[in-house]
Amino acid sequence: MREGEPIGTAVLYDNPFHARHRNLKLSLSEYDCSAAAELFDLLAQAAGKPLQVMLGSEEADLAAFLKAGGFALKRRCFEAEVGPEDLLETPREVPALSVCTAGGAEYRECCRLLFSCYRVTHEAVSPLTADFDTFCERLPETALFIRREDGRLMHTAFVEGKEIAYIASETPDKAAPFALAAAEYLFREHRRILFECDDCDPASMRLLDLFRHGEESFDTYVR
Repeated sequence: MREGEPIGTAVLYDNPFHARHRNLKLSLSEYDCSAAAELFDLLAQAAGKPLQVMLGSEEADLAAFLKAGGFALKRRCFEAEVGPEDLLETPREVPALSVCTAGGAEYRECCRLLFSCYRVTHEAVSPLTADFDTFCERLPETALFIRREDGRLMHTAFVEGKEIAYIASETPDKAAPFALAAAEYLFREHRRILFECDDCDPASMRLLDLFRHGEESFDTYVR
């Protein structure tokens, strides 16, 4: 309220995949940083959990308001739509990919690698609370993968249409050739492809680093 008049709304909601935090959506007509701490203290008390806010990186006023109220930037998520012409550099070797689909043992193995990597990389941002089977229900039905010489699964990516929805790796520092192979797999059918990359996830950032891309992001703040 400002002089008895409302200045906007604050909505709390839950994400069952990340249930340790409560998500907050703010829609205010002004962002007075001097009032931020008091507002977020009240909202935190009502939420009973850490608060989490997502916003575009261009929303500078809201970001400053959040920081004044005790929030910290925990993650940047980059969205990319790219074509072959956007490639910055081609790794010397592009590995041959194997493909599997939902219902098979290899697909289940790919799911387990992704689940393990996702849980670890997002722990410091917003811990995963969904169990393995619930997590798998939302995954695309096609997965790409390669194995090490000893047969152990090394990298996987889940794809749907022209999108690389998820990528995971046992050795993310060595994931760039696999990421390129996954992109080229989709380029066979699509002139341009889509993906999202979280800066907390080194394997997905190897994919992003292959291409020219914008600097705008969707940012996650936690208090």
